[in-house]
Amino acid sequence: MPLVDEDERRRAERAHQVALFRYQLIREAADPALSGAQRGALVRQIAARTHTDPFGKPVKVTRQTLDRWIRTWRGGGFDALLPPIRQVTPAHPGGGAGPGRGPEAGEPPAHDGPGRPDPAAAPGMGPVLPHRPPAPGPARTADPPGRAGPDGVRPVRGRPAQ
Repeated sequence: MPLVDEDERRRAERAHQVALFRYQLIREAADPALSGAQRGALVRQIAARTHTDPFGKPVKVTRQTLDRWIRTWRGGGFDALLPPIRQVTPAHPGGGAGPGRGPEAGEPPAHDGPGRPDPAAAPGMGPVLPHRPPAPGPARTADPPGRAGPDGVRPVRGRPAQ
């Protein structure tokens, strides 16, 4: 049980560090003596800079996020700046195999081949139908112009070809 307590303590410390980082960014801009124009100019200056988060990574924070943190701080103080506690619960409370989980020990795979689910594994599902035949017309032999890079390699999900 001490491991759970240690994890909770570590999470609470990280959350406190995040809240302190947020407060340090907004403290000047949250001054009630500032006019809206002054506050807006200050928030834009803060958003334009790159900051180092509590864990050493450079981060940019948008104006919208800074404004939200200011509103949150005004409504609930420092504790309101704490990040929400993550709820760690099983995605499928019944213990059955769900998306992202492999079969339990001793269970056969829920498919009869690559990409073809076993109809018996999904109650109420009909038989697996064959793939649709290609559309009539000229066969597509190459990528459309402009899709492949100079070496003929297509980009992956919009990323430039390497």
